[in-house]
Amino acid sequence: MEYIPHEYQITALEFLKNHRYNCLFLDMGMGKSVITLTFLKILLEKKAIKKALIIAPLRVAQTTWPTELKKWGHLKNITYTTILGTKENKVINLNKDTQLYITNVDSLKLIINNMPEKDKFNYIVLDELSMYKNKNSVRFRSLIQLRPHVKGVTGLTGTPAPNSLLDLWAPIFLVDLGKRLGPYEKFKRSHFYYRFPSAKSSAAVKDSSFGKYILKKGHNALIYNKLKDVCLTMKAYNYIDMPKQINNYIDVELSEYEKNKYNEMANNAYTYIKNSKVSVKDQIALYNKLVQFANGRCYNSNKNTIFIHDAKLNALRDIVDTSFGNNILILSNFICDTEAILTNIPRAYQLDSTKTINDWNTGKIPVLVANPRSCGHGLNLQDGGNIIIWYSLTWSLEQYQQANARLYRQGQRKTVIINHLIARNTIDEIMVQTLNGKFTSQEALLHALKEKKFLIKKV
Repeated sequence: MEYIPHEYQITALEFLKNHRYNCLFLDMGMGKSVITLTFLKILLEKKAIKKALIIAPLRVAQTTWPTELKKWGHLKNITYTTILGTKENKVINLNKDTQLYITNVDSLKLIINNMPEKDKFNYIVLDELSMYKNKNSVRFRSLIQLRPHVKGVTGLTGTPAPNSLLDLWAPIFLVDLGKRLGPYEKFKRSHFYYRFPSAKSSAAVKDSSFGKYILKKGHNALIYNKLKDVCLTMKAYNYIDMPKQINNYIDVELSEYEKNKYNEMANNAYTYIKNSKVSVKDQIALYNKLVQFANGRCYNSNKNTIFIHDAKLNALRDIVDTSFGNNILILSNFICDTEAILTNIPRAYQLDSTKTINDWNTGKIPVLVANPRSCGHGLNLQDGGNIIIWYSLTWSLEQYQQANARLYRQGQRKTVIINHLIARNTIDEIMVQTLNGKFTSQEALLHALKEKKFLIKKV
């Protein structure tokens, strides 16, 4: 296809030309991949670089980047290979003489261990920059070894810091080696304060997943100001005529027996279902188990699937049966739920390969079942359908937004309908309110969980 860039894409390309170390914070679906590839083409033609490494989530590395290179006419002469698959195949492709190397984050350690020359790559593209927010992760430490040897870095994401601006430090460090935000501890002390858990809630959340460090008032502007010369932010609604999005919240009613079993689990952290004991030992495990109860199936201590109810499955059937030929993307977080959906919904397929993605986008798959973690970044699924059903929700706002953006993105021609199956009087209600921004602090969320009796009294 001939590439005719939108005006905002030209603006983004000019930004890349003027900032060799940069971040594009563009909403999902605005064409970050083609903008970046066009920039790399310019660098290659000018001989400013010889080889570039593109690092992306696995399925994005498998499908999105190769598809973009094949799709656009102006990119047809760029040579590339993928460092994916078996260890042997990765090493073989790493040693090929080509211009672009496309890989996934989990292959970084292997690449470094099998690459004698640390300056093999002149440029690095970090697709989905938010994956590097943990400065102690293997992927972050691996990139630090490559970073001093490159002539430029581009970081791409639509959700740079969905949970906290504290998450910005590590990704930005990979881009500018600490020039803007400084050392981590100094950045944290300067812009955040630590909120000590109250005595009542200290045992409720043992990790910091809901955030203990709170941004100081007015400091968001200070942080943004430090980044303005290295980060370009664009929101889709300012530049693209996006399709309409409709959110539906569909109540699912449990029977009295099912409610009792759910409440026993919520109040005691254990219950018996058909003589099989289901129990948990910590707070996070309880939250996950209650989500499973709300969905209708859970695992016991032997990791066997225990059937509880089909209330959500029946509601799902109703939506599928009345979809009148519209293809549907179902998002399921647990294997036991996915297996039940695939067994009970006719012509349902699991997202498990590049072929499945292609078949979905060409209309061959009427019902696609995916884990939101596996389709959360970069996949283009908008050609296959316009209806999403969240069978089970997630606590992660980033994961939620990214999964929805597989259909609600540029190129979608229909109104996107996002259905949420919510089991009444269960943790589902807390999760959907969390995603909608009702609980803006840890204390507010813990209070809501306490009101619903979702806190283990003694762990």
